Amino acid sequence: MNEEASDLDVRLAGLESFLGKSDDTHLHATIPFFVGQDLGGSPDVIPFSRYSDLGTLYVTCDLAGSDEQQPNEHGTYELAVCHTEGEDWGIELICRLAYYTQRAVLDHGQTMDILRGPMPESPSSSISAGYSQVLVLTDIRGFR
Repeated sequence: MNEEASDLDVRLAGLESFLGKSDDTHLHATIPFFVGQDLGGSPDVIPFSRYSDLGTLYVTCDLAGSDEQQPNEHGTYELAVCHTEGEDWGIELICRLAYYTQRAVLDHGQTMDILRGPMPESPSSSISAGYSQVLVLTDIRGFR
């Protein structure tokens, strides 16, 4: 990768080195994450449908290396959720949690009640809690 590579290219290459090839369609936010939640910003999300037979893994692609994110014991990080096709609540959840990580630290093994928290309404899901788990540890050219 050349010196002119964008942050997205660097993050994507790092993610693909561990998660495999991403899907061709990336979910780019209309309003970028750095603009802020108050103005409707949202992180880009990269789908990895070949990662698991259980469903598609969706991973944010704006957080690692962010000065605004509260680093955990491993540094800064991206968020991910895996769910079956035809559902989109997980994407909304990690997009909402992205801003939460600017105020609070999410660590491996941490649980979170999401009944009254960041969980979007979903008639097809009865999930009421979340669990944080380290999926991959890597240093993506300084984004850790």
